[in-house]
Amino acid sequence: MVLCLATVIFLASHLPPKAIHLDPVIELLVAIENVLLGVRKILLWLWPWEATPAGLSLVATLINSLAWGVAITVGKAFWQKATT
Repeated sequence: MVLCLATVIFLASHLPPKAIHLDPVIELLVAIENVLLGVRKILLWLWPWEATPAGLSLVATLINSLAWGVAITVGKAFWQKATT
């Protein structure tokens, strides 16, 4: 999902502004990307040293995915209880 979003941002940012003005769309997509990667960025920010261990990025990505998976599952369960 995040990779697809990054690809759309990349492609949209490389269209000439004279052809189509997409700056507000690009800003919105970057904001969405920042929200989706928020957990990972916080985990990497909490590492106090200059160099991060090789596995920290992978662990941060896995925790980010797990956190969003749990959030979506809880939201879905709450929505199902609220609508029945």
